[in-house]
Parts: sequence; structure tokens; C-alpha cells
Amino acid sequence: MGRLSLQLLLALILSVPCFGQDSLDRAVMSFREFQRERPSQQLQFVFNQSKYAPGDTIYFKSYLLDAGLNLWKSAQIIELGLLNQQGEKVAAALMKSENGIGYNQVVLPKTLDEGFYNFTAFTNWMRNFGVNAMFQQQIEVVSEKSITQKSPEIEAAVEGGTLVDKVPANLVVKSNSADTLYLIGDEGSILLKLLPDEYGYARFRFLPEYGASYSIRNSSGRLGLPEVINEGYNISLSQVSDELLRLRVLGRSNASDAPALNLILSSRGIIYYQQKIDTNSPFQTSINRSTLSSGVHEVSLLSDDGKLLAFREFYSSGDNEVEARLSTSQPEVSSRTKVDLEVQLSLENQPIQGEFSISVLN
Repeated sequence: MGRLSLQLLLALILSVPCFGQDSLDRAVMSFREFQRERPSQQLQFVFNQSKYAPGDTIYFKSYLLDAGLNLWKSAQIIELGLLNQQGEKVAAALMKSENGIGYNQVVLPKTLDEGFYNFTAFTNWMRNFGVNAMFQQQIEVVSEKSITQKSPEIEAAVEGGTLVDKVPANLVVKSNSADTLYLIGDEGSILLKLLPDEYGYARFRFLPEYGASYSIRNSSGRLGLPEVINEGYNISLSQVSDELLRLRVLGRSNASDAPALNLILSSRGIIYYQQKIDTNSPFQTSINRSTLSSGVHEVSLLSDDGKLLAFREFYSSGDNEVEARLSTSQPEVSSRTKVDLEVQLSLENQPIQGEFSISVLN
């Protein structure tokens, strides 16, 4: 899973229209340089419990992965923290990761108040890339009193990450209520209104303008949207059919001699598609899912000097999904009855051996 044969890679490169082989080589070199300057590190943690009480010990195991989801080879120091809702650190520790694996524990103060705490973890390298690079997980601390979590009424995300002047924008909104959602422009004007679907989601498509401010509101609250930038680029992705994805790059540059940019589609460090595109006109292409592996893919728009201008992630199931089978020693059990659980993982009908974790929810 996640491998691409040399034959397929060559076929992809030969099938891509280009400005010349030198341009493609420079695009790949630019992407590789970008990867070298920003080696991707990901942290994942497995905890021994889903809830804790004041004075409990949080036991956990960490996995430090590279861009290919392989265990990180060199030793790393991971800084751990537990923050309350005011952002104050109530517990901290350092742990060592050897060959991508680490074990440690954090003891919760006995005087800790009940509530939700933010468990954070990051390596020294992750410091360079801000909060989004670190691992974060919500930890629930309970006592005899019940806890109710107040979640945001409205959440929103812009496809491609930014609002660009006079560039069509796709905005996905998540609401906790079934109330009508309104897209609000300057001076409170209503630009669009939509009802969320059964899961609370709605998608707005609109044309932002530089200097204007936008927000989303319903009967419960209001959420401001990011500031509109004067020049920049966005990446959008749509599904044409079960097999085809449509990839579009839209944007604007105020420079009269704006250079061509490098569009790279990759997953786990492997390039699946590359193209040199003209910044003065919209770009569109179709991607066949059969040429992709299963897992998360990244679409990156880079300048020739390796600067990241736009970014979009998407998940492709591929043809080689892992299958999981669960079976128990008896179909029905009563309270405190011992039951055996058997888990079988297979890929293309071949058993998989290795580590995995199981979460049990009551």
C-alpha cells in the first residue's frame, strides 16, 4: 500500500503535458528541495484510557512518523504538555523517541479541576512550523460531578485555505443546529442563505472582494471569516465520477511577468502527478483514482524557489483497503462476563501482522 511501480511512474510523467523536460525536472527538484527543507514529521499517540480522574497517571505510547508514514529513524526528544482551557500548563514532561517509538507517563495533580484539557506534543523540529504541526488531543478529567462540553456553534473552512480577491471560493460550514445559515457581507448585508444538511454541513460558493469582510451567522452565533488577500492562489477538488477527480487552480498575481508555478500531487513522499502551470490563466485537469494509492494525498502549488503558495489534502480509498474482521466467543454477554475478542486484519486477502490499537466505547 502506498507504493508506485517504476513503470506507472514513468507512464505518468510521459503522459503529463509540459513546457519541456527541463521544466518538469526543475519542478521535481523544487518539490524535493521543499521536502528537504521541511521534512514532514507526524506524531501519533495511543492512551491507556479515554477518561482520567485527578491524581491518575496517563500512560501512553508515541509513534513518530515521516512523510511516508514510516517510523522516524533517528532519536528525537518530544516535549509534552497538558494545558487547561486558559492555555496554562498544568503538567509537563520530556520523552525520548527511539526509532520512532516512545513510552512515557504524565501524573495528573490531585488538585486538578474536572474539565477538558489539551494534551500537546512536539519535537524541536516541529517548533519551526507553528501550532498546526504539533500533536494535540483533548483529555477529559472527571470527578463525581458531570461534565458538559460546550462546542462551537459554527465552524468554517475555506477550500485551499485562503480567500483571494475575485477568485471563486468554496466555504464549508459546520453548524450544531438546524437553523438557516447566512453568509454576511459588509454592513450586515445577506449574500447567501442555506439550510445545513442532516449532519449540520453546508457549502457556500461566492466571489470575495479585497477590502470586504465576511462572516457566517445563524440564530445562535456569528463567525468571522479570514481576511481577503489581494493576490494568491486556491486549489479546488471535485468528484466528476467514481473514477475521476477534477483538480483546479485559480488565482491572481499582480505581477505582469509572473513566472509559471509547479503543481505537485504526492502521497507519502511519492509524486503521482506534476505539472508546470501558467499563472495568468485558470488551470484544470482530471486525475484518475486508479493511479493513486490509498490514503491521504497532498496537492501543493510551489514557486520555483520552493515557496508553498497553496495546499489541499484529500483522501483516496484506492483498491487496496485494509479489511478488518471482528468475532467474539459468544454473541451475547451479561455484565462482567468474560468474552474473547478476535481481530483479523487483511490486505488483498493476505493476513497483516504488526501493531494496532483497539478502542472500546461504552
